[in-house]
Amino acid sequence: MADGGAAVWIGPVPPTPLPHGFEWIVIGPDEARRLPDDHYRLAVLRADITLEPARFLAPGGVVAVADTSVVARAPELRLVGADDAAEPVLAIARRDA
Repeated sequence: MADGGAAVWIGPVPPTPLPHGFEWIVIGPDEARRLPDDHYRLAVLRADITLEPARFLAPGGVVAVADTSVVARAPELRLVGADDAAEPVLAIARRDA
């Protein structure tokens, strides 16, 4: 869904390699508050991290988050997929321009 470019993983270091085609950074939630606005094409957030990813997503950027309320709180984000059967729930949203 995301077409490559700058990407951010917010949370503990993932146990498996991150997808190719992106320029990844892995940071903790405290560092995420300093991310630049309108920059990332892809963001992945853990369920226990309360951030508003619409701020640092570039227009057209995609966020994967294990908390559907993040998407509901941000009018800039449009839900494009959700897996309610997953544990935790996985929501994927795109930032509209």
